[in-house]
Amino acid sequence: MASFWFLPAIAALATFALYLLAKSAPQLESERQLDLHFPQSFDDLKNITVFLGEYKESHPDYVLLLFCAAFLWKQSFGIPGSAGLNIASGAIFGFWKGFPLSCILTAVGATTCYILSYLFGRRVVKRFFAAKLDWFRNKVHANSHNLTYYLLFLRLFPASPNWFLNIASSHIGIPIHTFFFTVLIGNHTLHFAVK
Repeated sequence: MASFWFLPAIAALATFALYLLAKSAPQLESERQLDLHFPQSFDDLKNITVFLGEYKESHPDYVLLLFCAAFLWKQSFGIPGSAGLNIASGAIFGFWKGFPLSCILTAVGATTCYILSYLFGRRVVKRFFAAKLDWFRNKVHANSHNLTYYLLFLRLFPASPNWFLNIASSHIGIPIHTFFFTVLIGNHTLHFAVK
């Protein structure tokens, strides 16, 4: 098991890469200033999605790459706010592209969080979430005969926040393929409701 201290280094590198990607944006043809940041309010989200929707007309590949990188960064490190990105995906890419994109990015990002937690977070998760981890382990054990359905239920009707499910699942023996599948399918309803 690798040291927990690798995780902040990985997060810092990922943050720096996202920063460089945002700063390397192709220039606008108009006089409008390019201001890329994570939204802090609903109005901010609305303004950014309108801007990115317009910007996508001249730079579709860049907007897609930036959106995917930002979404995966938030999901991989359990940073709150991906619900806003689910809304943005529909506003920027339209329902038929934005919906599957946000579902796939959620599953890939959550699985990355699962892997990072497994590789670097065992001691930290056990130390700070011991009681909740035991509760989750007991629930998973009690539902082991229909684990996929139980995990889908947790995604559809969360009794625990998704970030906890993402960091805890690898420590209680949930197979990664089952985890990925249940995130991909289980969050469809949430993404659909948000759209």
